[in-house]
Amino acid sequence: MVAVAGPIAERSSVIGLARFPEARTDADRGIARFPTGISFPDRCFGNILAGAPLGRPFRNGTPARSRAMNRPLHALAASIPLVLAAALAHAGSDGFVNWESPQSHPLELTPSGSVLLAVNTADGQLEVFDVVKGLPRRRGSVAVGLDPVSVRARSETEAWVVNQISDSVSVVDLPSMRVTRTILVGDEPADVVFAGSPERAFVSLSRPSQLAVVDLAGKAQAITTLAIAGASPRALATDPARTRVYLAIFDSGNRTTIVPRASVSAANGPYGGQNPPPNSGNVFSPPRTPGQPVPPRVSQIVRKAV
Repeated sequence: MVAVAGPIAERSSVIGLARFPEARTDADRGIARFPTGISFPDRCFGNILAGAPLGRPFRNGTPARSRAMNRPLHALAASIPLVLAAALAHAGSDGFVNWESPQSHPLELTPSGSVLLAVNTADGQLEVFDVVKGLPRRRGSVAVGLDPVSVRARSETEAWVVNQISDSVSVVDLPSMRVTRTILVGDEPADVVFAGSPERAFVSLSRPSQLAVVDLAGKAQAITTLAIAGASPRALATDPARTRVYLAIFDSGNRTTIVPRASVSAANGPYGGQNPPPNSGNVFSPPRTPGQPVPPRVSQIVRKAV
């Protein structure tokens, strides 16, 4: 018997394990009525309420005088819990809103570029694709934690998936397609990068505004935290040498604002229309590599001087 939660009619009290709050009975007609629009003869409930055999139906607590009249109701009585469960499930699905945590770094290529990784936030999965002749070919998926929002490839064989609701990082072995470790890092992790020598993992914790540092040496993997002067730190990046870690703060409150792309590109602007503008006076630091393609035009973040 399928069990559904909720209170029922006063005379019918319980249908197996199912209860319905708005149900009512019509004493004159012996009918139980439900808000879903489903009506059943009250004597059908007698078999279930009293625990009587299907060959001995009851009406209002009294055995019925004619068994022949009630035989067609046997199958109906047995199917009532299933019908009610299906009706309630359909009614409960109306107005459902799928809520997902904001992604920080949902796509990643392994160092060789031969494997594409993607977080499936709604389903709690890491999707793995082999890149064949420039096109992704699905290999499979790996179940991780709740609401994965970021994935980083530490090597060709190991990926780290940040699970924001689970407050954890899932370490995935790509050849075997399984989780080998789960590291509890702190409240609402958002992203992870690897840097330093010896190498460490850096995980942003958006709720407490901290940066968790995971020591990768040994099996213990000790975690220390650094306080961040800003609310909701999320995305992370490193310099090419992996000697520095950069952290983007979602609610920084540091007197910054965005200059629109059109204003940055204006000929009468401070850079004479050069976009992207130099980041160190009139030059780029580090300098751009010769032969690079023309970069896209961008907006600019500026900070008010104190």
